[in-house]
Amino acid sequence: MIYTIDNKSILLNLKINNLVIGFFDGIHLGHLKLFNSLNGEKFSVLTFNFTKHNTNPLFTFDERINQLSKIKNLENLIILDLNKVNFTSVEFIENFLKKWLIKNIVVGSDFRFGSDQQDVNYLKKFFNVTVINRDDLISSTNIKRLIKNGDIFAANKLLFNKYYYQSNVISGNKLGRELGYKTANFYYDDSLVLPSDGVYITSSILDDIEYMSVTFIGIPKTIDGKTQKQFETHLINYFGGDFYNKQLKVIFHKKIGNVIKYPSLSALKSGINKQIELAKKFFSK
Repeated sequence: MIYTIDNKSILLNLKINNLVIGFFDGIHLGHLKLFNSLNGEKFSVLTFNFTKHNTNPLFTFDERINQLSKIKNLENLIILDLNKVNFTSVEFIENFLKKWLIKNIVVGSDFRFGSDQQDVNYLKKFFNVTVINRDDLISSTNIKRLIKNGDIFAANKLLFNKYYYQSNVISGNKLGRELGYKTANFYYDDSLVLPSDGVYITSSILDDIEYMSVTFIGIPKTIDGKTQKQFETHLINYFGGDFYNKQLKVIFHKKIGNVIKYPSLSALKSGINKQIELAKKFFSK
């Protein structure tokens, strides 16, 4: 079951054997340690619709919930709406946690809660708490840093699902079509953490079919007058029609180049050919 709550819609007497609490911005190996510590027992998750810290998330709220809902042995997913409530640690315990019948709470060692940012030791005064030690290398902060630096390959080793970006396809400048490479263009959502500018080996899922692909992020330098950042993907071996307004999921695998200025359009076309061949070799391994 999925519940959304605030200070006016409290769940009463919900029986929870194990409650795992966290923001869960992209499920990573550290989060799996929390879930796996329960040795296959069913558990509930309490998460939040956004963080009040000034950090861009890896995924949209809907994608975070989608990822959590697929975790094995999840029984209940409880979302606390922070748009409608601001609480101290005491209020969090009294107004929410104590309303439920909780046997055990599982959190990471870096867990903080409430406007006064109390830690796990304070939580232990009221509940049986299992604390899982945090690994600084396996953290959302480190994963975001890797992605921003373009080190997708390293970030994916820490994530449960490979890093991806999902959006509806929008109309582009049609340059790819003129060069012979049909591309899917995306709105560049700078509210999320996105990879550094450059060229990436990706795979793309369109209409439930997965294609090898190459993705470009950045301001094109070869074409004069381009000032707007592009986010576009070429689906290798896709021979279908236009995909405007269709949803496309682009899974990132590896960065293979920076944004460069080619001396001519023919040189640009040759560079794209080389990128496509690198992608094909990557997927043939």
